[in-house]
Amino acid sequence: MTERRIKSYGLLGTVEFINKTYPADVRENIMRSVPPEVRDFVDSSNKSPWAPPEYSCYLWRQIADLAANEQDAMEKLEACGACMGEYATNTYLRLMLKLVNVKILATKMPAQWSKDANFGKLSADVSNVKDGKLTFVYDELDGYPLFGPICKGWFGFSFSTMGLKDFKVSLLDWSLANPDPGKVTLEVTWTP
Repeated sequence: MTERRIKSYGLLGTVEFINKTYPADVRENIMRSVPPEVRDFVDSSNKSPWAPPEYSCYLWRQIADLAANEQDAMEKLEACGACMGEYATNTYLRLMLKLVNVKILATKMPAQWSKDANFGKLSADVSNVKDGKLTFVYDELDGYPLFGPICKGWFGFSFSTMGLKDFKVSLLDWSLANPDPGKVTLEVTWTP
């Protein structure tokens, strides 16, 4: 079986979020709390475009554990996902996001996931795009806990750059009580 991997910019975006959000002593505690191979990878991550997905999960768990309550954990993880989206989106891609329509972006996202990760599958339902609704389903994600709110933040950043009116991303059928359901469903809505 092939070892699972994902583009390392997600991990680097998570580290950037931690560096922007927490004071130095908390950042140090976070990094001490993860396995040594994660710390070593972060220190040399610019040399590798790929990362084991569980490395990000270790950091996401630390973010959730530092939160005051479940709502705070969800908000912090979503903010981390938005930071990851911003980290991964260069100036050219931001300009492109302002030029393409929602349907084109949505139909291209499954292929992009396949380029960025060798596990899981993303599907996009664009049948209700004229009504201001898209549904995305990530499937076969077992062993990738806490991806739900991370993904919500990432989608929130990506679609917010398109200037949609009354834009909202909803995470369906996911909770911190079951952070690794193997499936993540997101609904994107806006006023057409």
